[in-house]
Amino acid sequence: MNSNCQCRLKPNDAGRAGFGMVTAIGITMLVALLSTVTYTVANYQIQSARRIREYLKAKVIAEAGANARYNAIKHRFADFTLHDWQTFGDGSYQTELIRNDTERNQARLISVGRCGQSEAHIELLLRNYQRFFTNDHPVLQNAITTFSPLVIKGTVSVFNGGNIASKVSVEVTSNAARIDGGANAPVVVDKHDAILGAICEDPSLCDYQWNDFLRLSDYLDHAVLYDRSLSLDSYPPNTILYVPGDITINSSTPLQLCIIATGKISVSGSAVLKQPGTYPTLVSEMGNIEFSAGASVEGLIAAMGVTSTIKSAGGGNTPININGSIILGGTFDGSGTWSINFKKVALIPPGEDNTLILAWQ
Repeated sequence: MNSNCQCRLKPNDAGRAGFGMVTAIGITMLVALLSTVTYTVANYQIQSARRIREYLKAKVIAEAGANARYNAIKHRFADFTLHDWQTFGDGSYQTELIRNDTERNQARLISVGRCGQSEAHIELLLRNYQRFFTNDHPVLQNAITTFSPLVIKGTVSVFNGGNIASKVSVEVTSNAARIDGGANAPVVVDKHDAILGAICEDPSLCDYQWNDFLRLSDYLDHAVLYDRSLSLDSYPPNTILYVPGDITINSSTPLQLCIIATGKISVSGSAVLKQPGTYPTLVSEMGNIEFSAGASVEGLIAAMGVTSTIKSAGGGNTPININGSIILGGTFDGSGTWSINFKKVALIPPGEDNTLILAWQ
């Protein structure tokens, strides 16, 4: 037996070994490719699921914001602004209430919700069916507004940028008058340069309907009938008092009442009337309103009759102090001594709004 004999692979055995190695490498590469594809698909699905989850959360957050803002204004149709971002859960929302320029009792409520990289939008169309908030009405920008000629012939001082306006004409005949605002009327006569502000003719600043900003039914529905056997200071603050006929206010105790009379209102020099919340202070439906020297009234004073006047009852050089504004359908008898410190009055009737959602998208 030859001890130098060596083993050699046959040609077929070598081919099979090479094929097996190629097969193993191919399988390994296939497994690696499948693993990569599987990982990529799984990662994409995870990212996609995360985005979907964040978007659904953002939508829920936007709906929460819309509900919160709606609940805040459904009984008070106001606050037409863009609010800051509010944190909610692991996201945030921002809401905006936009009033319709043509239909003033309608508005859009837009809520944007964010969560992670996702953002969702919700929009509600709202309509207010009961009360109207008219704090931005043009006539409420004036210290004095009349439907008839406005003549200032006494010592009348209007401060704090208060304008005077008339649908017919404005005439300042007194050299003791001072108007630090402007005047608005078709005709303005200022004999002593008492009007410090601009003079213009803008009908929107003096042409109005009472129901546009002072709808009496909104207040009378919640009024208490005046009992003449009781003193005015026995009524709680912010009471709406309905007075059939005339009334004389001579209480030495400061009052905080909304007094609506069908006839004449007389205010004595010792009377101090504070603004009753968001209600007008004095309203005469058909009569005049007369002030004695020294009277002090805060808020809105309105004489609604087309021939009604607001005037001084005389009494020397002690001024009648008005902190608010005057609106009347007749004339302002600008004799006597007046100190009118203009203050924009917020008018919000009692009760609740009935703001409904017309559409949600």
